[in-house]
Amino acid sequence: MAIIFAVALVKPRFSDKWADKDYDYLLNDVVKIGSLRIPLFLIIGIILEILLSWVGGLIILIPLLILIFAGPKEYKWKEE
Repeated sequence: MAIIFAVALVKPRFSDKWADKDYDYLLNDVVKIGSLRIPLFLIIGIILEILLSWVGGLIILIPLLILIFAGPKEYKWKEE
């Protein structure tokens, strides 16, 4: 079930954007909780990490963490 979820949601929504180097989309597709901005990609990666017992989530989380902390643009965790 988690693999179907990953292929159906992650591939068209995030992988294609990553291939196109559309980092603005990846960093601005967020869930807002008050003034805190959490990337949707991070939430989905954590869910897949739990469902796929480490392997599936790491494939998503490692590139995302690199993008957030060492990417071409600084990620803003709080909305100003």
